[in-house]
Amino acid sequence: MNYNAVLLKYQQPKYQLHWALSLNNETANRFGNSYPTDKMKTLNFIYFQTSGGEKLSLSAIALGSGYTARDSSEVIYMRGSYGVNLAYRSNRQDIGAAAYYQNGRNRSGQQVSAYLLSLDWRYRTDPINFGGGAVCLSGQDAANRGSEYQKRDHLFDIIYGARHRYYGLMDYFSNLPAGTGKGGLIDFYSTLELPLSRIRHQLALHVFHLHSRVQNAAAAPILDSYLDSYLGSELDYSFTAVISDDLKLQGGYSVMMPSVSLDQIQGLSAGESEYSHWGWLMLTCNVTLFKNK
Repeated sequence: MNYNAVLLKYQQPKYQLHWALSLNNETANRFGNSYPTDKMKTLNFIYFQTSGGEKLSLSAIALGSGYTARDSSEVIYMRGSYGVNLAYRSNRQDIGAAAYYQNGRNRSGQQVSAYLLSLDWRYRTDPINFGGGAVCLSGQDAANRGSEYQKRDHLFDIIYGARHRYYGLMDYFSNLPAGTGKGGLIDFYSTLELPLSRIRHQLALHVFHLHSRVQNAAAAPILDSYLDSYLGSELDYSFTAVISDDLKLQGGYSVMMPSVSLDQIQGLSAGESEYSHWGWLMLTCNVTLFKNK
């Protein structure tokens, strides 16, 4: 995703401050503000990062993202996202924590109140590295029928964030509204890394749950029937083999074992999808065509 923007940076040895503003038009027009409603019209942020010595760092960001209203080229629905990230790094371990909150309006104009919480821990030994953590993205609770609650969107929007790096390599939850039935996501995960000679092996296990209750459409017209929160488990294996200084082979294999709840969210019959799997290989060759000494 690319945006034209004004970006200002102010950096000092112990802290840095970034500020960006953007406003996009579809064409170079003299009048009007036309832009596709499925694309982000404006993206703006203020970012601050500081360090508390060699081991501790803290960053904070305030981000405003906006989409044009469907029935107007002049009305922009703005969503605010505010977060802090704390990172600790020592000789043996890394600890990271983050907390984010969103307000404003979503791309449909509905008021927003959502949050994200995450905690990550990594420990390095020789030669094994391992760790784990949890991520919580809030969702819409179908059991809460209060008028004040229902008029707000409580599903956290990842916006432009990385969608393949997190929540499993199978990308079941790269689209949170569709992948969770707007119920949000909780991901408990553990990781293991084992370098052997010139091959680095990585293994990750994810256990997925719904954050909020989602209506069980298969039990309709029973109003108070909700899906079980467990969505499934995913096992991801990947490796990197250094064949030579200029040649590298990478690959992996992933298996997803979905639950009945995930089947129903995807519109499948209960137990119709026993498991899904996916494998990949990539060969990288760095070739020097010309060299001038």
